[in-house]
Amino acid sequence: MQVPQREFTFIERLIGTEDEVLRKAALLRAFSEDWEEAAPREIGDDPDKRLRELAGKLMAKKTGQATGPVEAPDVVRPGRFMLSLRAIREQLNATGGEDNPAGAIPKKSKQTLEVIYGDAIFALEELAQGKG
Repeated sequence: MQVPQREFTFIERLIGTEDEVLRKAALLRAFSEDWEEAAPREIGDDPDKRLRELAGKLMAKKTGQATGPVEAPDVVRPGRFMLSLRAIREQLNATGGEDNPAGAIPKKSKQTLEVIYGDAIFALEELAQGKG
């Protein structure tokens, strides 16, 4: 399975977060709202450029001018995230970590992926119970 870039980027960020509370908070926020900063649309994405584009779109909307094609929100969705995480875990298990998506996840991160999976399940359970 090809892992979507947004989810892959978010998973990489979670791997780099050692604090369990911060990881769970990031997952809860990403799953419960349209948090566009969870994973940038592109690697090297310029947040100021995105703010300028947003300001331009808001101004165009306010003045009634056309803004062009509407892009899908740049957010992480729980279902796609869980499928992506599962695909990465399965690929690492099948290959022993030698051949992973984009070659970007180190072998030692296998355990971290298991922890992230548990954190994601926790976040989804919190949301299901209305606590998130």
